[in-house]
Amino acid sequence: MLIDALAFSPVRTAVVPAAVPDPVGDELRAAAEKVAARLPRIAEMLGVPSSSRRRRAPKPGSTDEAPTPSSGE
Repeated sequence: MLIDALAFSPVRTAVVPAAVPDPVGDELRAAAEKVAARLPRIAEMLGVPSSSRRRRAPKPGSTDEAPTPSSGE
């Protein structure tokens, strides 16, 4: 619950845990994977691989793809 609250806190980038549990439980790892994009340093400390970090969702009305060139017809 704490990691979820921290992920949406305005001070999230300033918080760094002094230590992490050993071993990191499955529930904590799952919570860290869910918010890894918002808490990258904490996710890294908990052993969340970089490939599981999620990208921020695009804003409504925007696209991630570049426009395709027209064929000139």
